[in-house]
Amino acid sequence: MRNAIKSKLSLLLLLSIMIYCFIYPPLFSSNTVTPAEHKNIITQYIASIRILHNQVFSLFENAISVPPEDSTLLESKITFIYRQIEQLDRNISSYLDTLPRLSTERRDTLITMDALHFLENSLYQLTEFIRATDSATRTQLLGDFYFLRTATADALNRVENIILRE
Repeated sequence: MRNAIKSKLSLLLLLSIMIYCFIYPPLFSSNTVTPAEHKNIITQYIASIRILHNQVFSLFENAISVPPEDSTLLESKITFIYRQIEQLDRNISSYLDTLPRLSTERRDTLITMDALHFLENSLYQLTEFIRATDSATRTQLLGDFYFLRTATADALNRVENIILRE
């Protein structure tokens, strides 16, 4: 049991290092990026968000399993993922600051950021779900969680389709 937890935490640590090292947006000397550079940057952000999206869903599965995973352990994993989301949000915001106000690059980045914010909100719903005790509240939170999970996936698919056709 401890080995499984250690391996999961090691995987989460590895993924956070990957996000920090490989996804950190390059600082451009000018306010323009080539379409190929932009596509690569957005594709990397999408991949990172998808990894986090899957991690949140895995935590959700652990929260509803019988017997449920220890809530303290779940909350520590949630905190870890939340920190990864915060870092990715800072990276995307930094990249956004380098883009012209009215541009397709900014549009793509904003949609990507929307997906990350939906994901962050689904993580919040998961936290509330874990803490809730009555079934009516848990049912509402479950509905909100699935809505936000779907919204994250929809936003990611939309931006992916947009950058593929450009």
